[in-house]
Amino acid sequence: VGRSINDLMKTHICFCTGNQIGPFQRVFKIRSCLFQFRNLLVSDVITGIFMLFENQYNVGDIIEVDNFRGKVTTIGIRTTVIEDTGGNKKIVNNAAMKNILNRSKISSKAVSDIGISYDDDLEKLERVLPEILKKIGEESSIQELQSSALVLRFVAEVDEINIFAAQRELNRKLYLEFKKLGYVIPYDQLDVHTV
Repeated sequence: VGRSINDLMKTHICFCTGNQIGPFQRVFKIRSCLFQFRNLLVSDVITGIFMLFENQYNVGDIIEVDNFRGKVTTIGIRTTVIEDTGGNKKIVNNAAMKNILNRSKISSKAVSDIGISYDDDLEKLERVLPEILKKIGEESSIQELQSSALVLRFVAEVDEINIFAAQRELNRKLYLEFKKLGYVIPYDQLDVHTV
């Protein structure tokens, strides 16, 4: 027994180092590759069947896998296809589908940060803010005190599929509302004093 294990180790070392191998070793190498392929295939198929039965995600859901976010376009027995907003498709073996974040099961938040000048009347803005929030969002708060602006954060609840469009629309509506009220979004500037 010890000798046959030793021979197998030599065969494996020959295979890994690229040394000449005989017909027995070739057969062993081919059988080993086929065995590994069969294990991977069986693993993908079994995982695919469990995923279909457990209903972890469905076609049309937006999921995140390995920092790739997109819509599920196909769920197969062996693979799942995910397409991002740019049309890029990622094909993932079902056995590799780990740590999935299903973004479709919960609503998401569109966030917009807008700065107002320190010279602006914050109390006046807070009085009209509920009216603005009825039109566009749900929450607001002072997020940050920057060198040239008070940064207000607005948050609106949206469906995950619309999150990017919702953020753009939230920015647009807030800008137009602030402009109507006479608020100017400040920019960094430098005051130079001469003596």
